[in-house]
Amino acid sequence: MGTTTKLVTTALGFILIAALTAANVHAIDMPAFPSCLVPSGQVKAQYIEGTHGIVGDAGVYTGADIVYTVNKDQVIQCFCPPEGQGIQTNWMKATGLYENEIEQLKREGWIYVPTGSVWGLENEAYLAKNTAYSCLSQGGAGSSAGGGGGSSSSGGSSSGSNGTGGGTSAGSNTAGLASTGSWIAILETAIIGAFFALGGMFVKKGSRS
Repeated sequence: MGTTTKLVTTALGFILIAALTAANVHAIDMPAFPSCLVPSGQVKAQYIEGTHGIVGDAGVYTGADIVYTVNKDQVIQCFCPPEGQGIQTNWMKATGLYENEIEQLKREGWIYVPTGSVWGLENEAYLAKNTAYSCLSQGGAGSSAGGGGGSSSSGGSSSGSNGTGGGTSAGSNTAGLASTGSWIAILETAIIGAFFALGGMFVKKGSRS
């Protein structure tokens, strides 16, 4: 087997390995969440004032807090303090996610909560993520979540609103985003590398002749 044939075979091997690796890299199909500025769903709990907890944060927050059930797998918590710098917490059930998918989401800033029961949710594993939003334009505390659909539930407690809630966080907020990559980009890189290797071999061979 000549040098050229060996080089081509090696390059094709690298391309095949890259393609197989890329097949296992995929983006998670994330559901959309409504904004606390224009909330939707049924009001699960509503507190015009009081002390509330935010998942992943050991601090104690005072202000209004409204929790919406978007669907059976999604909940949003809309907290609005008197100064108007609100925090929206998106909650989604971790049911059906593989361990590697959960780890990927944790790298993207999601917090894994083994059971939502300590936050007034169902006794199932959840993933939660906090984002900042301004509720000043809606009149400050008590108006952060707008009108909202459905009726208020007086029996349940809001996520993190039953006490301080700060010590019930399962895990800490992780900074930074993780890229899942693209199999097309990986494949292109492998092909370009193979062409450079072949080009170098031909240049070297031509210099000897």
